[in-house]
Amino acid sequence: MRLLLIGVLAVGSVFGQGGGFPLSAFLALVRDYLTLTETQVQQIRQQNAEFEEWVAPKYERMASVLPFEIAAETAKDPIDEAALGARYGELERLRREIAARRAGVIAANLRVLTEAQRTKMKALDEALKLVDTGAQAEAFLLMPNKCRDTPATAEDSVIQDPLGGIRYGSVCTQGLQRAGGFTRAR
Repeated sequence: MRLLLIGVLAVGSVFGQGGGFPLSAFLALVRDYLTLTETQVQQIRQQNAEFEEWVAPKYERMASVLPFEIAAETAKDPIDEAALGARYGELERLRREIAARRAGVIAANLRVLTEAQRTKMKALDEALKLVDTGAQAEAFLLMPNKCRDTPATAEDSVIQDPLGGIRYGSVCTQGLQRAGGFTRAR
């Protein structure tokens, strides 16, 4: 029970921070890779902004209210199983609503792309399947770790975040790597 509460609070704190990572830097990489037009970028940003506006109160409820309600229900003696179950049920309902809406936004964003851009997205998807394998190869010293073993160059941008220094470009991002995000930006 405590682990679930801690997990929900941790997830909520990440989402509640809003923009802790240099998302615009990564958008620039995707924009360049797909050769997106300014119209496409604006349409995708608008759809994403609408999703973020819709999802924010749901994340707030999941992170700030439900864990405390669950803890309060759990502390009662005797436990009101219906009330406790209702809180867990709401948590799962919100998770499913968010997942469904996110899938819809992804589909809408993909519809903005041309056929050639969607083909590039398929290649990107295939490349991402190798990220975990590459991370394991780096961990077992079968290849250099781009975060630790590659010096910064004048072309790299250096941005600080709470989890550590972030360089994007040809070098992976340590902060995002530890947060379970991207292993390599390029």
